[in-house]
Amino acid sequence: ESCYELLSANASGFSLSEIVWKDSLVKFAGDKKLFATVPSELAWINNRHIQFQVSTDIPMINQGTGFVPLPSCPHKFIYFITPGDGQARMRGYMYPASWLHMLKQQATARWGVALDLFGVPGVWIKNAKDIFENPERKEMYLQFAREIGLGRPAITTEDLDVEYRAAPTGLDATGMHAALLGYVNTELSKVVQGSTLTTELAQTGSYNAAAEHAIVKESIARMDALALASAIRTYFFRSILEKAIYDYDNDANIVGVKEGGLAS
Repeated sequence: ESCYELLSANASGFSLSEIVWKDSLVKFAGDKKLFATVPSELAWINNRHIQFQVSTDIPMINQGTGFVPLPSCPHKFIYFITPGDGQARMRGYMYPASWLHMLKQQATARWGVALDLFGVPGVWIKNAKDIFENPERKEMYLQFAREIGLGRPAITTEDLDVEYRAAPTGLDATGMHAALLGYVNTELSKVVQGSTLTTELAQTGSYNAAAEHAIVKESIARMDALALASAIRTYFFRSILEKAIYDYDNDANIVGVKEGGLAS
């Protein structure tokens, strides 16, 4: 779960988790046991609590009274940046995909409006002008149209001409708005997967059927895994050993070696 939360950096460009420590009896290889301060969990920190110094790209965390730089020691936070170019907050796929997301929401809204107004075939009734101007006959024919629209049997006279208005061309699943939604979904899939020839369906088959294209997607996932492993190794495992060996002052500076600890 902690790794999954840290991998949110693929979307936002960066992620931050706090290492929560506790005192516990730890068993090492063999029968040796040591009482040490060890991590109990990695608590994910929402990105809304982080801001950056734009000129230096240094992350700063909200402490309630303002934003302060992250501690320089690796014992409190795991700061994971996804591989890529540019500043950390702009590396994830959410930044370039925001325009596609906007287009998708607009297309969905407009498609819904178009279907609401024109998507259902309408019933048209034609009759003579004198009949139309007769309130009683007009109300009778309106009721007849309602019954037809609800799919109920209805009876009328031969002076009534009933027509059905078909839905305009382009409001079905291949219409303009639906095609735009399909295009956006395809492009978003490419952004998330990190490849291009693994998503589309050709007329003669799928690009994704080839083993080479599957390898492309696997290489993206492998890159993410290696990058995360590097961050955890840098911030997490090293901090466990250092915390077990060294004593620190309030400023996270090493002041000595623990008595009877792992160093002995």
